[in-house]
Amino acid sequence: MGKSGAAALQEWCRVACSGYPGVDITNMSSAWRDGRAFCAVIHRYRPDILHWGEVDTTHWERNCHLAFTVAEEQLGIPRLLDVEDVVSHPSPDRLSILTYISQFYHKLAHSGPDSGISSLSQSPASSDSEAESLRVSSSSAERRGAILSLMDGRRVRSVSCHARRR
Repeated sequence: MGKSGAAALQEWCRVACSGYPGVDITNMSSAWRDGRAFCAVIHRYRPDILHWGEVDTTHWERNCHLAFTVAEEQLGIPRLLDVEDVVSHPSPDRLSILTYISQFYHKLAHSGPDSGISSLSQSPASSDSEAESLRVSSSSAERRGAILSLMDGRRVRSVSCHARRR
């Protein structure tokens, strides 16, 4: 059974970082603190823009700065994390790491060897009902989202909202 979401992203990172000494993606928080994992992901797919020899096991701030700068300047990935927030906390914010790394996945995953992560429509983990709901929602051109309906003034308050006013 395939993985999805955060688990799939972590697996992509684990595979991308395999073979790099001392880089072991066991989670999406503290495993990134020393900056080497960020550098390894970039180096795996784009060794021409990050030289692994510049990565040091003892200079965590420099590693993060290197990865974040290369990602921003060479890959166009916005700097969503501060070096201090990553290296100074025993467990950096998991959702922040996931958000940032997802940008790497979208930029790099299809530029090199097969990532092993499929889209929802091709994933063996997606159910028939998920695939069917995708087809139904995309084929219905007349349907509009709740926000657009609210903006048009066509949507009325629910019964529970009216009941609270009384």
